[in-house]
Amino acid sequence: NPGCQQPANEPELIAQIVIKEIGYTAPVLTLNYFESVEALQLWLGTQEILSSSDWNCVDYALNLQGQAAEDGYIINVVCHEGYFYNWFFTRMELGEGTHLFNSVKIGDWIYYIEPMNHEISRRAVYLGD
Repeated sequence: NPGCQQPANEPELIAQIVIKEIGYTAPVLTLNYFESVEALQLWLGTQEILSSSDWNCVDYALNLQGQAAEDGYIINVVCHEGYFYNWFFTRMELGEGTHLFNSVKIGDWIYYIEPMNHEISRRAVYLGD
């Protein structure tokens, strides 16, 4: 295609690409479960409840999960209907629709955490026999 040829009076441009292999080993962070409800309460007491005017439950739940991972703890994110949420929490009441919050495994129990106010569920789910 003559339109793609370099004009005769222009110097030829040559690009040289050098790829250098860099070895990097990232430290492995071991995540652990909380040993007790008291340990969870103590940790939550040290965590600022970050927020923004455009945040919703997803942002709060993912933020708390990230804070836990940075400190070496396992916290999960859970999504349930409002009626289920109201069975576990007392500080806020939800209507219809879904809501994201967090969960933690402590021993043979699952506890839920409301990331918007750090309330730990008044009920827990037993995983044992």
